[in-house]
Amino acid sequence: MPRITSNKRQITNLPRRQRFANRCDVKPKQKPTTVRENPPASVSAEFVRDNVLAPFDRKRGKPGNWQVTGPVHITRNCWVFKAECDNHPGAVAVKIYRQLAKSKPVKWYAKALRRYRREMPIDQGMTVPRLLIAQPDNFALVMEWVDAQPLRQILLTRDLSADKRARRIEQCGAWLRHFHDLSEVDLQPFDHARLTVHTHQQVERLKRDRIDQADKDLLDRAIALLDGHAARFDGREVAFANVHGDVTTSNLMISGQVVYGLD
Repeated sequence: MPRITSNKRQITNLPRRQRFANRCDVKPKQKPTTVRENPPASVSAEFVRDNVLAPFDRKRGKPGNWQVTGPVHITRNCWVFKAECDNHPGAVAVKIYRQLAKSKPVKWYAKALRRYRREMPIDQGMTVPRLLIAQPDNFALVMEWVDAQPLRQILLTRDLSADKRARRIEQCGAWLRHFHDLSEVDLQPFDHARLTVHTHQQVERLKRDRIDQADKDLLDRAIALLDGHAARFDGREVAFANVHGDVTTSNLMISGQVVYGLD
């Protein structure tokens, strides 16, 4: 911002309406604001239609008779609604955050989505949902709706062969590699004990889902390999991607031959 060296320059840099108000010593009329400082405690389909989709309609220049369903998905940090109308191509996903870190506001997530949509190799079957509009005041993102199955659900499908399941894992692994290659990274000390606790929690969750014995044997071998490699890095500075801290088999969705990464 340029340094203001005189009161005259300060006034002339203001909008015309503001300059007039200053000369008359009258404060300009302020528009009422409805901006919330904190995410909402609860959200209804009516809120989504009236407060999120109505501004989206104004942006696209078409009023829509939206049918809102949901929330169809609830996580620790957000609600997800599905909305459809006759004059919009395809359904949309409305994601409203219920909890946000101060360092990662809605604008931060919107910027990340746009970047990864632009830079992920869609021709190789890797992408993220297309962002349609971001509404920081409503703690909301409107995105294209993706009809896809999470990797977690695919791996638990009994009629899918081991080879096909392995292929799906390879697809998601390739997505993660590109994701981390594109991400900003931060060097942090590696905590082997923390990884061990996290791995144990995930294994217990899988046991509750009653995984097949063949899968359990494969899982045990994979964990042993992971633990052996991880122990070598304990306490050493390693690269951490600081865009997404909790990628799981539920965040990676597969539609045909395309992997979508969701936050």
